[in-house]
Amino acid sequence: MPRRLKSSPVADFNSLESEKVELESIVSDLRDTIETLSAQLGGRLAFDYKDPVRGFDRCKVKGLVARLVEVKHSEHATALEVVAGG
Repeated sequence: MPRRLKSSPVADFNSLESEKVELESIVSDLRDTIETLSAQLGGRLAFDYKDPVRGFDRCKVKGLVARLVEVKHSEHATALEVVAGG
C-alpha cells in the first residue's frame, strides 16, 4: 500500500523557499552588523608603529594582541584593556 504524503511537494517547496528567503534576510542583517562593528573597531585596532630600535626585525611582529587572542569571558575584557594600556 503506498504511503500518503502529509503535504504536497509544491507546498513543501514553497515552505522551504519561504524559509530560505527569511534566512537570507537574517544573514544579510548579520553581515551589516559585522560591517558596522568592524568599522567602529577599525580605528581602535589600527596597527601603526615605529621601530623601537634601529634594525628592528618586523617579521617578528605577529599583530595586535586583540586579533591574536580571544577572551572567553567578556567580564575579563575590561581588565585586559586596562592592563594593555587602553
